[in-house]
Amino acid sequence: MLPLLAEGDLVLAVDWYWLVGKPRPGDKVVFHHPDYGTLVKLVDELRPAQRQITVRGTRPVSLDSQEFGPILITWLLGKVIWVINK
Repeated sequence: MLPLLAEGDLVLAVDWYWLVGKPRPGDKVVFHHPDYGTLVKLVDELRPAQRQITVRGTRPVSLDSQEFGPILITWLLGKVIWVINK
């Protein structure tokens, strides 16, 4: 799988879910992880009953839910709607 973003790329993310829809598997999301900072990853699985989302990276050595487990829905900053490649 190709990397989702490269250094210098810009993303536009919104948290207006009423406008763009709630995150679904395959969507790109921005979230703040308390240990790793702000990250952009792909949604892998939604766990609504537990208010959790598993995310995956697109690089072979990506930091994702395989490393740190599922993230809380409250950590989401927004859903990516546009990427500007450098």
